[in-house]
Amino acid sequence: MFRNYKNYKIHLRKDGRYAARVMDQGHNTVFYGRTKKEVQQKLEVFIAELNATAQIKYEMAHPTKYMTLRNWAYLCLNTYCVANIQGNTYAAYERLIRLHFGELGDMPIGRISSLMVQKHITDCSLLVDENGISESHLCRLRNFMHMIFEYAIQNNMILHNPTKGVRIPKTGINENRALSSEEIVRLINAVHNSDHLVTFCIILCLFTGLRKGELLGLKWSNVDFENRTITIEHQLVREYKINSTDEAKTRYVPKTTKTKSSKRTIHMIEPLAKEFEEYKRKLLEQQAERAIPYSEDNYVFPTRNNTGFASKTFYRYYHEILEAAGITDVNFHTLRHTFATMCLESGMDLLTISRTLGHASVKITGDVYLHMSQLHQKMCLDKLNSCYI
Repeated sequence: MFRNYKNYKIHLRKDGRYAARVMDQGHNTVFYGRTKKEVQQKLEVFIAELNATAQIKYEMAHPTKYMTLRNWAYLCLNTYCVANIQGNTYAAYERLIRLHFGELGDMPIGRISSLMVQKHITDCSLLVDENGISESHLCRLRNFMHMIFEYAIQNNMILHNPTKGVRIPKTGINENRALSSEEIVRLINAVHNSDHLVTFCIILCLFTGLRKGELLGLKWSNVDFENRTITIEHQLVREYKINSTDEAKTRYVPKTTKTKSSKRTIHMIEPLAKEFEEYKRKLLEQQAERAIPYSEDNYVFPTRNNTGFASKTFYRYYHEILEAAGITDVNFHTLRHTFATMCLESGMDLLTISRTLGHASVKITGDVYLHMSQLHQKMCLDKLNSCYI
């Protein structure tokens, strides 16, 4: 039933090109290339598409008997989703299927009830890894399942979506925790004592609220020391190369920010700007020793080879700093939450905080951060003292 691209003969033409022919439903498709490998890669992609289509037709004939939730999820991912999502989103969906479908993924989709989905989500909430499983992660899992069940309804495979009414349990993992004043001091001291110069980015994030991608995507052309500003124009993202035959399935590339509001200019406080200038001086000295020329297009936080940081390496440095500072139960986004909390507690208005963080609206800022700061509420209410008679 399914084809193997290796079974097709690749021959050398008289004009020096390589070619291969595929017959499908009475139609010939010929692939050409300057090398045999080029034709082989084209064949592999084409045959994979034919096999995916054939598998859909085969399994949809007996969905209750043959089509498991996991198989249907992969089919939806490679048909409905692949043309409309970015590579990193594709990778995130694939990771959900691979890691969080569990025994439910082996069940035929026609036999899955809302009770089963609820039990699965609840069981997932009890799993614990080094960072725990957050409620937002469970929401992503439920939403992805909801999407693929909706596709099943469209194809007359099921009548109802079993994810409707499923509730996300409280996990007790606080994604919005902000660092205390004592923890901030310990974190800064740990950075100053680090052997890795680029860990200064932790301090920069702590006092600017930059997202990880924005931080790692910074170039020297975005930094204006004279006016004490940082301009956010792009971010470093992990791009997943779908249907690639290369061994390296991912690469890190700079891309423009997702929304208009994410493009913004952030002012640096004076102590931060001075330490930033000192960081640049030391970095340029290190790069000069390695014969790396300075350019405005160079990354502010580069690897030894003057490339953008891979997330795995970056997080390794970050966790080393956390361990040195004696801080646990936080992720990198905690630095952004801490910055927002400090802004609130200093009396900054929500509109200014929202624009500094690059939120699409003030409502997002209020919903995410305002409840975090009891001190901010107390400061606001204390202003009513003068009105009391």
